[in-house]
Amino acid sequence: MTLRPPSPGKLIGLVRDAPGAALHFVGDRLRRHGSDADLAAGEGAIVDSGLGKTALYRDEAGRRHTLSARCPHLGCLVRWNAAEGTWDCPCHGSRFAPTGEVIEGPAAKPLERRAVSG
Repeated sequence: MTLRPPSPGKLIGLVRDAPGAALHFVGDRLRRHGSDADLAAGEGAIVDSGLGKTALYRDEAGRRHTLSARCPHLGCLVRWNAAEGTWDCPCHGSRFAPTGEVIEGPAAKPLERRAVSG
């Protein structure tokens, strides 16, 4: 197998995008997040859970969906997009349904389900 260097266009894109992705990757983990106490039906939020972050969504029936907040593509933390009702990854643009299924890549796997409770 022969490794070829990236084309100039891809190299420029990597250099341009890497600092922003790194900032999200580290900064999101340092930011404090709230609790799910005030989460209304149809809303999502990132909450602190022990040493990690959890993506919570309360569906219209009031059931709580608990997901990993880590995008399975490269591990950045997703954010709730209230306007679209989706979990969005700020690093590479992956989008997920409120219950974690992939809507748009580059992520190929859904957000990991942690639990579903009422």
